[in-house]
Amino acid sequence: LTSQKYDFIMYLGDFAQTGSVTEFYWMLNDIKPVLKETPFYTIPGNHDIKRKIGKIKIKDKSFYETIMGSRYYWFGYGDTLFITLDSSDETLDKKQLEWLDTTLKKIRPMFQNCIILSHVPPVNSKINHIMTFETAKKFEQIIKNYKINAMFFGHVHFFSHEIFANIPCYTSPSSGQPARFQTYGYLNVNINK
Repeated sequence: LTSQKYDFIMYLGDFAQTGSVTEFYWMLNDIKPVLKETPFYTIPGNHDIKRKIGKIKIKDKSFYETIMGSRYYWFGYGDTLFITLDSSDETLDKKQLEWLDTTLKKIRPMFQNCIILSHVPPVNSKINHIMTFETAKKFEQIIKNYKINAMFFGHVHFFSHEIFANIPCYTSPSSGQPARFQTYGYLNVNINK
């Protein structure tokens, strides 16, 4: 990371191993010297919402939101709209799907390009770590009506290229959790004319 200049870095989930406050702060402290002034964005992964209270395992998104911020949001950079979604539990709830539809209706026309980023992909031909069937269908119904240039996901711990709703979908290699099929890595995305 230090030898190249990046406009920003987008982390596609599983920032922490177990979603504990200590792990989030440790990771943020550990990467701060490397990032320097580079903007750093995250979205939650399934490991970021896991919590253990005694012997009971629960899913809790509150620590992530308290420390890292919103679980889903949009931002514009140049002529590209970036939409992030929280699929950390393999679903996109009704409120988030309504937000996505509204964002695409109101904000998408202002940008030439649109990229969607999330943790769990809607499709993967090698491994069955994907969104629930119901969620993927609802997601497809919304995005198929808009020009989406590409979608990027994490979760599966290896690079893949798929097509979903006629949109190219890429999963990034693992950058910390154990890698499947490949070594660790990241995706370097260049957007130009």
